[in-house]
Amino acid sequence: METKHILAILDPSLEKNPAARRAITQARQSGARLTMAVFEDHQTIVESGLMGDALTRQAIDGWQSEVENWLDEVVSGLDSEGVSVDTKVVIGHPLADQILETIEAGDYDLVIKDSHDESFLSRAFFTPLDWHLLRRCPIPLMLAKADSGDSPKRIAAAVDPFHERGKPAELDRRILATAKSLAELYGAELHVIHACQTQPLGANSPLEGPSLEFEKVRDEITRHHTRALHELSEEFQISQDRSHFLDAPARRAIADFTREQSVDLLVMGTVTRKGLTRLIMGSTAEAILGRLECDVLAIKPEGFPNKA
Repeated sequence: METKHILAILDPSLEKNPAARRAITQARQSGARLTMAVFEDHQTIVESGLMGDALTRQAIDGWQSEVENWLDEVVSGLDSEGVSVDTKVVIGHPLADQILETIEAGDYDLVIKDSHDESFLSRAFFTPLDWHLLRRCPIPLMLAKADSGDSPKRIAAAVDPFHERGKPAELDRRILATAKSLAELYGAELHVIHACQTQPLGANSPLEGPSLEFEKVRDEITRHHTRALHELSEEFQISQDRSHFLDAPARRAIADFTREQSVDLLVMGTVTRKGLTRLIMGSTAEAILGRLECDVLAIKPEGFPNKA
């Protein structure tokens, strides 16, 4: 993954800005240009009905000035370190469209965005805006949570060698190429994971247990999936001891692996399809993302459109 221009989307309301830290580190390591941006939807002010046009404009201008000063502090000193950086403040509605239009108009090849817990009761740290971007962002999108470090120490790449969930074959190779380049950039440990449940529901009798014939079939399925995973990993010079076949449903097994193995960043593919009125992400991908507690880098297939 050759990164030449990073767009970091920051949330000034957060106490910590993990996207800024991760983007700065990656720009230093890779020599990429960096744009630090804040996007704000002003519609709530406009629709409040409490201000006239002049006061609304004054409030928006005041907010923009404060954010520009805040961004100047965030990037202070980076030029002297050799990091090419600029800032951007975009105000518009709807917010997701403003972000996607900015991406389309620029020459960015990676987006890194702040994210955080949506609620106290939810482990998932994705907001509605995050989900919208996960479905529609045409370039790699990294969502960084508040306690992320400056760089990942352990990276996992989730692949599907048999494309059982509708992923095109080239997407697995894009995932692995991206994960490997990041691991090399950061000096991180890289693991490859493939999850598939080999035991169909109802295969066992609760009284008799699995039959010998079924165990033979299950073992053969496991060998088949493991062999395919190892062959794919070997294309990228990733050793077998770092390639893991998980015999469990992907929606649960992948998130469990990242938690149990202290993975800092999961690189995975997201395939979306056109619904009646919007782009819809696959249910397995959404289930995996909803369980994650680490950062995620979502990769789209080559040629993915950014318009719904």
